[in-house]
Amino acid sequence: MPAVITIGALMGACLAFVLFSRLFYHRSAIATLVEWYLFLTEKHYKPTELLSALQERREHGEDPYILPKSVRGRGFFHEYRYEDMQVFHTRYGEKSKKAVIYLHGGAYYRKPRGFHIRFAERMSRRTGLPFILPIYQKAPLHTCRDAYQLLPRFYLEQCKQYDTLILMGDSSGGGLALGLAQYLSDEGIRPPSALILMSPWVDVALKNPDIPRYEAKDPIVFLDNVTLLGRAWADDLPPSDPRVSTLHGSLCGLCHIHLFCGTREVLYPDCCLLHEKLRDCDTPVRFYRGEGMNHVYPIFPIPEAKKAQKAICRIIEES
Repeated sequence: MPAVITIGALMGACLAFVLFSRLFYHRSAIATLVEWYLFLTEKHYKPTELLSALQERREHGEDPYILPKSVRGRGFFHEYRYEDMQVFHTRYGEKSKKAVIYLHGGAYYRKPRGFHIRFAERMSRRTGLPFILPIYQKAPLHTCRDAYQLLPRFYLEQCKQYDTLILMGDSSGGGLALGLAQYLSDEGIRPPSALILMSPWVDVALKNPDIPRYEAKDPIVFLDNVTLLGRAWADDLPPSDPRVSTLHGSLCGLCHIHLFCGTREVLYPDCCLLHEKLRDCDTPVRFYRGEGMNHVYPIFPIPEAKKAQKAICRIIEES
């Protein structure tokens, strides 16, 4: 009898938590647990610690990127170099004439995390298409000037192999993907067939007056950390320069844009503003608002991400 009571109490507690998550946060219980986990595990660096880390990288350079152990042994990615840049390419769709270029996030400072790599692997398997992950240059050894010199050449090289290219990016990689699309448009270069942006960081200054209301809700993006890294990425360029903050660049005449963003993240106000600006200049755009979701929610192991991933697969297949 005590065991039955214990089991009943546990089931009741689980049901209560599910209802709490649904009613209070408008999301699954798993999504709430993931947010709480991130609040406990994501490191918030003091500005002095981050400045010290930047200085150390300037002095000692940056080690090559190594795939996570969970992925490395399966041989799903092959690695090569384009000029001085590491590139990882999934093995699906080797004869395909369509591919996805995925620019990962990390505040222009960090390398891809396991979530990024597993997401790319999963999406490549589901679409049957190659995903190409360039490990583009990072601050402080490199700046946005370097990225806009190398990535357009890399893109043109892919155009020689693929008839259709989809450009995807998350967070800082999303801002850079939008910037690359703007550059291609300005230069009259063949555009991607679609642009998929997940929580793009489109204004490094983060001066939107609505942003402070979201800071306490966001377990991943810490304003003082990312603004410092944004300045390192900009170097001597002002934050308003379109190469630094793509929200200030030309948003007209671009390809169809698909924008994913959670309503519990620091970048949500700027994503809303980006959506408004795109609509104002008649650029085709669809905004997928993740109710109660956190930063770059489509890459996390939560039910809501599965729905977003289905939408992304459909976008890729139809582009």
